[in-house]
Amino acid sequence: MAFELLVGEAFRRQGYSVTENGGDRGPDGGVDLVLRKGGEKFFVQCKQWKAFSVGVGVVRELYCVMAAHGATGGFVVTSGNFTNDA
Repeated sequence: MAFELLVGEAFRRQGYSVTENGGDRGPDGGVDLVLRKGGEKFFVQCKQWKAFSVGVGVVRELYCVMAAHGATGGFVVTSGNFTNDA
């Protein structure tokens, strides 16, 4: 949870209002943060994996949740790496 709070603070410093969700929606679209700025809504998934790569499935999952809930955009933030497909 500390990683999500740090990411949220970084977005606040860029002018977003940030709501922490806790990411409890599970594997079908857990959104850790909801951002709002200029009348637009953005979703953030935080993945704090030390020796793990974020795959394309995470990106697709976020896109589906964005589409279903009318978000303008989204961010996947990781402390690890992204696969080439992602």
